[in-house]
Amino acid sequence: MKYKDYYAALDIPRDADLDQIKKAYRKLARQHHPDVSKAADAEARFKDAAEAYATLKNPEKRAAYDALGQPRPGEEFSPPPQWSHAHGQDANGFGDMNLEDLLAAMGQGRSAGPQARRPAPGRDYEDTVHISLRDAHRGTELLMSLGDTDGERKLTVTIPVGVIAGQKLRLRGKGGPGRHGGENGDIYMHIALKPDPIFRT
Repeated sequence: MKYKDYYAALDIPRDADLDQIKKAYRKLARQHHPDVSKAADAEARFKDAAEAYATLKNPEKRAAYDALGQPRPGEEFSPPPQWSHAHGQDANGFGDMNLEDLLAAMGQGRSAGPQARRPAPGRDYEDTVHISLRDAHRGTELLMSLGDTDGERKLTVTIPVGVIAGQKLRLRGKGGPGRHGGENGDIYMHIALKPDPIFRT
């Protein structure tokens, strides 16, 4: 398998941030686009820049790429031993792969099989909700705010009639989204009653 220097392809330092990576790619994509440039190697350089950008813009792919070290461009190299052991293949099993395929197979892009994208359940949320005695007897609706990786999410939940202090309610499938086909998480609500000036529980 031949090594490609993606940082050299984009003409950026190895510690470049995402903005630098994007700017470098856009510049090279315009410069070497086959419809714009008449240079003989324009198409090849355009493809190299696109391949480099696809890897370096993704933090996980970039980390996998950086873990390969810095072989000389065009130099033959083998995948990291720890990856080979985990996937049951030795270095000779990668002869037909290119660098882009390897990085994808390391679980950072296209799936390399069941191990790479195993279904994972979503996050469970747990909170205590404080309601009045009247709402506990009659039932009510509450607006909850849930924070997850996609930002804040609002959810209207129904408190059933007759709940009591200390009761635990479960909203199945209303928690965080599952990954790779996994089930959504749940929401658990602990009921607490606010002091009532007239009635006692």
